[in-house]
Amino acid sequence: MSGGSHPRAHYNVEQATSGFFEAFLNPLTRSGLSAILRLSPVTAISREEDVETMSQVDALIFDVDGVLVDANDTYLKVIQRALKIFLGDSGEISRGEHFTPWQYRTAKGHPCFNDDYDLAWFGLCALLEFRGASPSSKREEKLPEAIWRELLQECPLEGSLSWIERRFPQGPPREEIRTLCEEIYFGEEYSGMTGKSPLRPLERGLWKLDTPLVRWHWSSLPLPSAIYTGRPETELRLALGVLRWEDFPRDRCITPDLGISKPSPRGLEVLAEAMQSTNPAFFGDSQSDAQAFRSYGRGRFCPIGSLIPEMPRWYPSLNEALEDLGISVPSPE
Repeated sequence: MSGGSHPRAHYNVEQATSGFFEAFLNPLTRSGLSAILRLSPVTAISREEDVETMSQVDALIFDVDGVLVDANDTYLKVIQRALKIFLGDSGEISRGEHFTPWQYRTAKGHPCFNDDYDLAWFGLCALLEFRGASPSSKREEKLPEAIWRELLQECPLEGSLSWIERRFPQGPPREEIRTLCEEIYFGEEYSGMTGKSPLRPLERGLWKLDTPLVRWHWSSLPLPSAIYTGRPETELRLALGVLRWEDFPRDRCITPDLGISKPSPRGLEVLAEAMQSTNPAFFGDSQSDAQAFRSYGRGRFCPIGSLIPEMPRWYPSLNEALEDLGISVPSPE
């Protein structure tokens, strides 16, 4: 769905996600993601209920990537370049043969892959195992889609990192791949942002590809606002700079540095309590966001963007979601 009119997008998350994995990953019950519509129908809210719901929203909680900042291509390119460097491939990165946009999108349908650096590690482990089991003449091939689907289906919702270590005992160390991704993302700013010395020559940081999705300042919103993101504090600072939100209150930001990561609902709980909110609206773009909200169990979830395009209700932009909640979109600065 893009542009024009669209169904209202705050919905019953439990109903929408309960059959997601079976429909999305099981080839026996799936004809693409459209199976979600058959297995997990969304309960629409009537216009009368909708008006009442809008008036009750008392705080706004934002994810960053895909909601406030366009960074999807950025992190996909980080993953592709990390795999290219690790594998010693001199081929053209733009071909994306080691990790495809399709792999990225499908992984974002799993609540445990909100962290793109762990996704790079997982993708590399899977690719190395596949190539090691393939004839030498086929070792340059990308991972088949069927294998990627099976791995996502196999990956548990809890303990996913320890599962990856057990599933791929010959895989590279997780921290090695995370460090490689950080160096690619920060580029020349790596040492200044992380306080660490780089392990390889640095190029222009891919973070500079990030672009803002909103043109207004957070302080012009009519309700208290907060951020729950998978970005660590260092990367959040860069995102806030892209938005020109450098003055956003840090005590209203939840990052993994605090020991809280999606899909845990704890971030929503802490932020709602800090804002004295009983009915917050949470704006996210992935299954990890939806799962966090489902576990939280209060307020409204507004899906943003197209990482999961076949979900029955979603908004093309944060501005449209705010308008549909009856919240005036601030004028661009």
